[in-house]
Amino acid sequence: MKVILLIIFFSTQTSMSYSSSNMDSLNLHLDSLNVHLVEPTTRSEKINWITFATGIGILGSILSWLYNEWQKRKLKLLTEKEVRYGKLIKNIRYISSTSKNLEKGNEFFDEFLLCWMYCPDSIIQKGNAYLDSMNSEKTEEIDHKITEKLKGEFILELRKDLKGKTKLTAADLRDLYQKE
Repeated sequence: MKVILLIIFFSTQTSMSYSSSNMDSLNLHLDSLNVHLVEPTTRSEKINWITFATGIGILGSILSWLYNEWQKRKLKLLTEKEVRYGKLIKNIRYISSTSKNLEKGNEFFDEFLLCWMYCPDSIIQKGNAYLDSMNSEKTEEIDHKITEKLKGEFILELRKDLKGKTKLTAADLRDLYQKE
């Protein structure tokens, strides 16, 4: 409050030149507000203020550097997830029973195995449910509607982990992989 009053006082006095009579006027106003400007009187008090100001500056620099490093790490992890999730989504079409590209299917399984290291539990559970739905001895027994729904839920979990909340549902995923 006192600082604001000082600023107001100085802003109203901008057109005046600062002579000794103006400074006396300022001192009268400060005395009426019970504000006293205290200047350090001894050399050790000056050094203490300089040390304090330097310490605050160093502490601010360290905190700023730590925050910057934390943000870099967060961005790096997000970028790595984006690349890995992209590989999962690109290669998911090659694990169907009709796919003839075993190399790409193996790339999906390799990336999915790495999910155990960096993915949340929900992604691993949805991925396992999707893979279990396709794990049948006979191709005729696989219910493709359930498999597509589980694939959509798996991809939706990947999206939620990257983007947070989403209004999309598993039914919104269109099967774009009809052709290989």
